[in-house]
Amino acid sequence: MPIELMRTALRPLYRGSRSIHPGLMIQRGLEYFEADADRQNCEDNQGNRKKTLKQQHIEGICALPVNDIYRNAYQRWLAATADEMRFRSLIVAIDGRLLIGLNGGGALETGCAISHSYGVPFLPGSSIKGIVQHHVRGTVFGKEHRDVCDDLFGAGPSEADADQATDQGLAGLVSFHDAWWVPGSAPKPQVDRPFAQEVVTTHHPGYYQHEGRFAASDFDSPIPNAQVGVHGSFLITLEGDPAWTELTEQMLIATLAERGIGAKTRAGYGYANVDQNAFKRMEKTRAPLAQARRTRIEAQRKEREEAIDTLLERNLPPQQQVLKAASKAISILENGPDMGGKREAILSEINTLLQTAAAWPDAADRNAAADLVTETFDRIGWMDKAGKQKQKERREKKIAQLRNGEAQP
Repeated sequence: MPIELMRTALRPLYRGSRSIHPGLMIQRGLEYFEADADRQNCEDNQGNRKKTLKQQHIEGICALPVNDIYRNAYQRWLAATADEMRFRSLIVAIDGRLLIGLNGGGALETGCAISHSYGVPFLPGSSIKGIVQHHVRGTVFGKEHRDVCDDLFGAGPSEADADQATDQGLAGLVSFHDAWWVPGSAPKPQVDRPFAQEVVTTHHPGYYQHEGRFAASDFDSPIPNAQVGVHGSFLITLEGDPAWTELTEQMLIATLAERGIGAKTRAGYGYANVDQNAFKRMEKTRAPLAQARRTRIEAQRKEREEAIDTLLERNLPPQQQVLKAASKAISILENGPDMGGKREAILSEINTLLQTAAAWPDAADRNAAADLVTETFDRIGWMDKAGKQKQKERREKKIAQLRNGEAQP
């Protein structure tokens, strides 16, 4: 007799939702629990095996597509990791199916590593780092270059060399971020459905349940066990120095191709290879996103600098504020478009500064004003028209008078 697992009032909410979280369906969505006897005797009147409640429930989970919220988050992640001097990305395609996070399913007796925020499968960064480290340290390279592995993956206090040992051990030089499922990467016709139903059949349940006390027999009844698998591709991102991330990428590619990731790799699950075509498409998508992000960051940087400059100017002495304002005004005029009268406007700023600075008692402030005027004339020219040498001499005389504290005529 099936055991009820959900309140009657909640069932319509689960059944009628079009945007339900797959993780919630795995953890809380199963309405009834079937006993072993119910599963084994699940046949119709013609003797054909019917789908168990668990199989029907998993079919519903596998029919759920990714939503636009996840697509937008994926695009933001692409833009955030576009800096090639900091990040290194690759897309790997799962060969067949992947089983990962099987122990997180509660009453469903199966599970999957699913993003808490978006309800889409992911590869935990800790899992990726763990399999790569385990694979590399077991190779000839890992045994001969233990120090390189310690630098790359980190090492505990007992593993670190004597001259490097600390209470905390060594942190790795490369960060392994969680891998994102690539939208639209599932095989046709699923395309946007990352989950796939898998069946793992236990042929000798008595042998396994009783830890070998009962011998396995050809007369045992196999019991199909429905599982939540994953198909498609994942975007894996490494963070660190480019030289280290390049080396780690090669290690990662070899690990996924030779060892796989997740559960039941000995049965062929979890192996993956680089998908170059998908990576090229991703790079085309990421380029404008990265440029937009750089533009936004640069605008924010300038805004912060202007705010800081404004605060600093408020605390400057009056003479320094005048110099700062004059320098900024001249710079804007010089670098702005020439709509006619640009030189006259700059000369007006210079004359105003000369008259104002002439009354300053501090020689250092007057010299600073004189330096600004001299540098400006050096850039724009001392004479309004060629051949007017006396005009240059008059302007040099005014600057000298300013330095000496003489009244301006």
